[in-house]
Amino acid sequence: MTAEYSSFKTSASEDHGSEALSGRTVHIVSSFPPEKCGVGGYAALQRDLFTKKGASVTAVTMHPEATADIHFDFYSFQGLARWLWFCATVNLELVYVHFVDGYFFPSPPKKSPFHLFFRILQAIGLWLLGRQAGCGGHMVVHEIRTGSSVSSTWKLLRNFAFSSFRVIEFHTEVNRRSFLETYTLIKPERTFVVSGARYFIKHFDGTRKDARIRLGLSPQECLFLCLGLVAPAKGFDRAIRAFRSVDLSATASLRIVGSIDAVDTAYLQELESEAEKSPGTHFHFGYLSEEDFDCWLQAADVVILPYLSIFSSGVGARASLYAKALIISDLPSLKEDFPNAAVFQDEAHLAKLFQEFAANLS
Repeated sequence: MTAEYSSFKTSASEDHGSEALSGRTVHIVSSFPPEKCGVGGYAALQRDLFTKKGASVTAVTMHPEATADIHFDFYSFQGLARWLWFCATVNLELVYVHFVDGYFFPSPPKKSPFHLFFRILQAIGLWLLGRQAGCGGHMVVHEIRTGSSVSSTWKLLRNFAFSSFRVIEFHTEVNRRSFLETYTLIKPERTFVVSGARYFIKHFDGTRKDARIRLGLSPQECLFLCLGLVAPAKGFDRAIRAFRSVDLSATASLRIVGSIDAVDTAYLQELESEAEKSPGTHFHFGYLSEEDFDCWLQAADVVILPYLSIFSSGVGARASLYAKALIISDLPSLKEDFPNAAVFQDEAHLAKLFQEFAANLS
């Protein structure tokens, strides 16, 4: 990173906290709770913080059950037409868009001859949103496809959609760089790296002992925790197999905690099958409130991020609030975000780390 870029990053990007928010109108476009995703929680924390600073915040979402002020359906032509009209006519002072591919460019429920037409309309909506904002618009990129697998059509649409935003933020330099290498029409000086924990506050103030009492857990056991949306890309099955291979069930447990991706029942069945053969492994499935989420983090001794792929990890960032030890997979974005974490290359290495942490914590 050059000195010039570093200086620009610090002065222009870090939370934009220097902007006076009192009395200003802010639109935040994202998923929101109870949608089962970390991005929605991140956006909700920003909404709460901006409201406390005196801003008038309007939450805009594409999820019908989310706790937002305005809802749009990106899967239907009527919903997209409403979205386009909103983007073209709404009076925007400040806008923050929390971008995830599957939210702003959702795949249709089934193949349609109008698939590309929908994509074009979705891109136009984003471009209009950035264009309408008086500040030029802020885009926070939580997840996006990059690299050689992205088609030329996708690149063109996304380059166009993002081109009207003055500020495009990422949580790691690795992600910023891969984005710029893929979407070459976006000017680098518009892109910044900001902390993934900048809006985070603790939602559970008790001690480790308090958390375990609340959750009904043993105060003595060494607790390894996999937390968050349960989906194949999270690699929780790798953690189960590694934990089983060293048989630490007499003194330690592995807890898989979080919401289920209802679309992937086959993965859930795979996890349950693996867990049946793994003494000391326990599932705790269901939607977690922010307080319950943090309670599990406080109860844990070690948080495991065994991800196969990830753009950034809100779980890891929240674990850092509670000074929890982290074990992470060997992914560039995770290693940049959590430089003090223990890194594993494969399941055998993860099993060895389980042993080492259990021995040190016993």
